[in-house]
Amino acid sequence: MDFVTKNNVKEFLKANKKRVATATYEALDKKIEALLKEACRRADKNGRTTIMEQDL
Repeated sequence: MDFVTKNNVKEFLKANKKRVATATYEALDKKIEALLKEACRRADKNGRTTIMEQDL
């Protein structure tokens, strides 16, 4: 699943005078997926169906 908008990442990095390798997008997607899975576990542990900022 693609979580990252490639254009936004590219623009952000360009504004910071950096370039982006193609594999970076996949790595970002994996990190976001792991972060969301952990947030889901925290919400479940607290008996909620809503992910909240403290879950991140």
